Amino acid sequence: MDNKEELEKDAQELSEIHEQVLAAWAKTIDDKSDYTKGHSNKVKRYAEAIGKRLYLSVTEMKVLTAASMLHDIGKYNMDNELLNKKGGLTAEEYETIKTHTTKGAEIISAMPLLKEIGRVIRYHHERYDGEGYPEGLKEEDIPYLARILGVAEAFDAMISDRPYKPKMSISEAILELEANSGTQFDPEAVDAIVHILKATPDIVN
Repeated sequence: MDNKEELEKDAQELSEIHEQVLAAWAKTIDDKSDYTKGHSNKVKRYAEAIGKRLYLSVTEMKVLTAASMLHDIGKYNMDNELLNKKGGLTAEEYETIKTHTTKGAEIISAMPLLKEIGRVIRYHHERYDGEGYPEGLKEEDIPYLARILGVAEAFDAMISDRPYKPKMSISEAILELEANSGTQFDPEAVDAIVHILKATPDIVN
């Protein structure tokens, strides 16, 4: 095996290790709640489909994939009782949950190579109309990849049972996405996922 082949083999092995580490972290986070098992992998699947539909670059896709897998990492040290609470949250509890975006960004951004991933995690709960958190960013001020992740994450939450609400059907979720396009969600990302869901409904399986 020549030097070039060895380098290519090493690069492939590093890539596989990277994917395994992301998957392990995602499972650790998802397993904290009975209602979020497999959530990160599903969000990743929807986000990547949107990204491909919107012709993201290879680098953008890598950032989006990693951010999708780790978007809830800020919940890692949160109390399991809070994450699994049935019924509505108190105002104080909701404020605690909301900190998962900034906490997650701090964890990831502490590693310089992952700074852009941390930025996407930080802003994935911003709203297109400026009513989101943590900073109330609006429209184009919200990082593009965070807007995509926000739609992917919200869609999976809609079609999944959660302690505070029953799940929606796919048709109901599509109507919800369309009703909130331009207010909660980026219109381009909504158009992309709606097209994907109608063209390839098996993506939710």
